[in-house]
Amino acid sequence: MPPPAFCAFPLSSPVMVAAGSAPLDHLLGEDALGAVVTPSYTYHARHGTRAIARETVGGLLLAPSVASPGITTALRRRSRAWETSLPAVVVSLLVDERRTYVAAAAQLEGVRGAAAIELNLAWGAADGLVAEEPSMVRQTLRAVRQVCQLPIMVKLPYDLADPEAALEACAIEGAAAVVVAAGVPTGDGMLLGPSTFPLVIEVVRRLVREAPLPVIACGGIATAAHARAYLDAGAAAVQVGSAHLANPNVAVEIARAL
Repeated sequence: MPPPAFCAFPLSSPVMVAAGSAPLDHLLGEDALGAVVTPSYTYHARHGTRAIARETVGGLLLAPSVASPGITTALRRRSRAWETSLPAVVVSLLVDERRTYVAAAAQLEGVRGAAAIELNLAWGAADGLVAEEPSMVRQTLRAVRQVCQLPIMVKLPYDLADPEAALEACAIEGAAAVVVAAGVPTGDGMLLGPSTFPLVIEVVRRLVREAPLPVIACGGIATAAHARAYLDAGAAAVQVGSAHLANPNVAVEIARAL
């Protein structure tokens, strides 16, 4: 399968590792992968209860943690390894209402190991706020572009009322791609795992018909067949997430199978 040609940074494969889904140390040496996405950082580290995960018949039910690592510490500890990574390293930033993501993005300007930024609008304080309002999506992208020249991907939540408007806003402000989605919300948390695949692929099929920029699929990918179905549906690339809990090498295996 040919590598995706959409990005302003090189991807050797359409298979990516989703943010925070697997320890990255050993994956940075895997040339089968197109990219790995780091955990979602904030400017200052945030402390709080750990995420709570429960297995259910429908998949993994996750109550996300409010804690997040700080970008300064991450750069000090990780950026040297990013420089020698075989897959591209995409640095995820959690967008919050205090706009500290702008300061975090500024820390990435000139960092040699970072290939792109993923602005996470799907989790945390921004959930249901920024992503639902196209003008706020544009404002967020514009603010980040003013302090950092790296290509920007935007991760959008599954349950947007008007995802087409969000995609249009991202395209207007020059985003490289959007990522859909980051779990299916329930009353008790976020549902992850293969049971979300038929839900997310329908959203992807709907969006790619007239999408003004590339769409990256992230939802329920556990096999090469899942990944191929997303690519056949029009996704430019895929992100493998919660399947790493059962198999830490699943994204590599999927990439090699494709």
